[in-house]
Amino acid sequence: MNQRQRKNIIELVRISLLLFCVGYVLLNRLSIPYLIASIVIPQVIAWLLGTILPKVTSPTDKRNKQSIKSSRPKKISSKKLSYTELMTEKIDNLSGEDFEKLVYYYFKDKKFKPQLTEKSGDHGVDLVIEDPNDGLKIAVQCKRWKNNVGNGDLIKLHGGKRFYKCQKSLFITTSFYTPKAKEFASECNIDTWNGLQVQSKIDGWRKRKNNI
Repeated sequence: MNQRQRKNIIELVRISLLLFCVGYVLLNRLSIPYLIASIVIPQVIAWLLGTILPKVTSPTDKRNKQSIKSSRPKKISSKKLSYTELMTEKIDNLSGEDFEKLVYYYFKDKKFKPQLTEKSGDHGVDLVIEDPNDGLKIAVQCKRWKNNVGNGDLIKLHGGKRFYKCQKSLFITTSFYTPKAKEFASECNIDTWNGLQVQSKIDGWRKRKNNI
């Protein structure tokens, strides 16, 4: 029995009871209270029947619910992930702190000398990495983000670069940048990676490490 059949049965019972009760009252010339009761009782019985009959979800409804459920972003875990979990979990599901750690492991594997900054008062810098080729220090800001990054975040990184006495700066985001942010990055010589570059560089590196 599908949902439409269930609804039709309830409606048929309601109308049948209503006609029977009203007809009985009129034929026997009963008083007004009986007439009112003859109208109300079928409604109550139909409602009770609706609660008793099982609700059936059609295959289409099931597919729609599954589609909605699968389209919802996975809740970001508040627990700190291990190295193995960082190397397998989808980047979009990582917390901001876990994304920073993933970037840390990426540069460490690339022979850089990465160092995570303090979580509070980091001055807009999440990592300080040392280039193995020339020894220059690079201030890195990591942002696992869905919205476009504005120039305010890049201004913080630019100031943080000076605070940590770095010669270069790099902003890494899983999203993209606003026109103003791009303009500021170009003017201040800040290297930027967007979501596509993160997928190509960091996620590509993970897949190679996992032999995928």
